[in-house]
Amino acid sequence: MAQAILTGWEEAPDTNPVWRDRIYDPPGGATERIRRIPREILESGFAVTWPAIEAQIKDPVEVSKFRHVLQNVYFSAYLREPGYDLRVVTSLPYASHSFLGSPSDLAYDYDALRAALSFDGIWDVLSNLSAPSTLYLRRRTGYLRFRETFDTIASEALGVHEIRKIFVAATEARKPKARLLAAVSRASRNVIPLHGVAATEADIDEIAERLGAVADAALDIRENLIEGKPHARVEKRKKVGRSIPYEVAIFVALEMERKMLVDRWQLQASGLEPVWRGELGRSRVAVFGRDEMGRVPAAVATMRFLSELNKKPDMLIVAGIAGGFAREQVFLGDVLVPTSVVDLASRRIHSDIRTVPQFRPREFEVDDRVLNYLKAGFKQQEWETSVIRDAEWPESRRPGIRFGPVVSLDEVVASTDWVDKLCDYWPKLLGIEMEAGGVCAATKTFGFAPAVLRGVSDLADPSKSDMEWRRRAMKTLAHLIENLDFDVILS
Repeated sequence: MAQAILTGWEEAPDTNPVWRDRIYDPPGGATERIRRIPREILESGFAVTWPAIEAQIKDPVEVSKFRHVLQNVYFSAYLREPGYDLRVVTSLPYASHSFLGSPSDLAYDYDALRAALSFDGIWDVLSNLSAPSTLYLRRRTGYLRFRETFDTIASEALGVHEIRKIFVAATEARKPKARLLAAVSRASRNVIPLHGVAATEADIDEIAERLGAVADAALDIRENLIEGKPHARVEKRKKVGRSIPYEVAIFVALEMERKMLVDRWQLQASGLEPVWRGELGRSRVAVFGRDEMGRVPAAVATMRFLSELNKKPDMLIVAGIAGGFAREQVFLGDVLVPTSVVDLASRRIHSDIRTVPQFRPREFEVDDRVLNYLKAGFKQQEWETSVIRDAEWPESRRPGIRFGPVVSLDEVVASTDWVDKLCDYWPKLLGIEMEAGGVCAATKTFGFAPAVLRGVSDLADPSKSDMEWRRRAMKTLAHLIENLDFDVILS
């Protein structure tokens, strides 16, 4: 195994996908020096560990990114061992990096499973089931039929969007019984702290029966698609997508953010409540916001915007700048693509000695279609090459795209101690912003979730950032939105 790791590291500059995607043109001679480090460590009689490698990298490079290369080499060596027969579960909520950098098996992808189960409120129950209830469910015939069907469809799908499309159509083909909806409602209320949802066996039987019925319908739809006879609803959606532009709404909080989008896209104001409308590629875009920071103004602006529409937009994006957390290897100018928004509204409890902050967490799901597109079909290196010119990035610096949870608070955070408290309470937070929690709460009342995209303008520390990085982060984000293919994302 040690030899496999040495060989993998030495070959990484030429063959490793993580090196190719994250290590950008090291200065002259650096690649060969770094390539030799693990072997030199081993020949000196020391163990090849990340701290040992890190200490030997002296060139002016982003040292932390080489750790991802070592992680890839290490895990890939074990995956290649035939005796282990390992499976990799991808897209887990708290995983900020993919160690593999290769296409995932969607049958073992968290986002894919969630897409298949996002009907009738079943995901919210199953993802929080207690251990005994989970074991009981996994012995039911309906669950086994669903799992087999999901594996079959996931192994053939090109992406999470295809899995979602088939299972949504299957859900509509087999309407739920009233008993199922009642069972889900009861299970959602029966939560035992620290142990999860303790559902009755009768309710789990209803859920398992529903899983089996949806699985059967999904298999029928799959067979029709294979035979060239698309399900009626899927075919209709494709035709609509070709003739009618998609409607994309974008919320921004700050005047600087809004002005940059309006100027770049040549949008025009309309209505009494300021909304700037125009076209972005083949899609229609509407930018709105009240030039006020905070979750409450964001919620009010979103409620008013949506209530004045005849139909909800095909997608709503929360855009703008945010603070990134350096402890999670987030850098200035990176784009944060949240996997969830953690609303940590806090209150202060006064005592005789000190004031203790107490969090009241509320986690919001986000529209993950942009996230899935960026992970699967987006040509990130081409975008980076283009955006560093557009946003006037400094030499040797490039933006990254990071996936993980972000926190939403009304406070402006400029303290490393406060950042540590937040991250200790909710691990793997990538950064902080001030509006997405309000927008998520508002859109939830309309029955959908927004996507969230944030450009990192500061590192939430006492130094904060200058106006140059605020503009660069927003321009980088705008450039990314311009390069999204909404025909693919929303089809």
